[in-house]
Amino acid sequence: EILGAFHLLECDRISVEPLSVGALRRLLFARLGLSLTRRLLRQVSGLSQGNPLFALELGRAVVERGPVAIDDGQAAPPRLDQLLDARHAALEPSVRRVLSAVALCPGIRPDELSAVASQVAVDAAVDAGVLVVQDDSVRPSHPLVAAAALRGAKARDRTETLRALAATVTDEVLRARLLAAAT
Repeated sequence: EILGAFHLLECDRISVEPLSVGALRRLLFARLGLSLTRRLLRQVSGLSQGNPLFALELGRAVVERGPVAIDDGQAAPPRLDQLLDARHAALEPSVRRVLSAVALCPGIRPDELSAVASQVAVDAAVDAGVLVVQDDSVRPSHPLVAAAALRGAKARDRTETLRALAATVTDEVLRARLLAAAT
């Protein structure tokens, strides 16, 4: 059992608490330039339970569709996966393709990614906040963003992308994994 083995390691446990309403307010303003009313901020805090990714996605929904996006009094409150799926669907097709490629092969090098995506698409994905280029690798901005990309991609498109990536990567083990996933 993996979790049971952690007590053998010398490591510190860090408890990550939910963000406070004030911290969420600062996060929404810093990342989205969004300043919400006290009532709406409390709704975002309540729905997100202090989860920063969920709060940001709720904030994006407010920016795009207005406060009704999180509280129309009739529908069930939005879930994080629904918000991420809607965000993914709203992306340009080239950005969706590059995000799917990186979700299928996280940590891919930018030169390897060029086989399936233009630099313009990569830059647009970075600007949209769905990809991060760090050092010599590209990764989704969050695992749940990657999951939304994979949910939104058609099986045929995933297979084509996996084959294109397999044709360009230099690591033989990774190539074999990509080809296996494409079958």
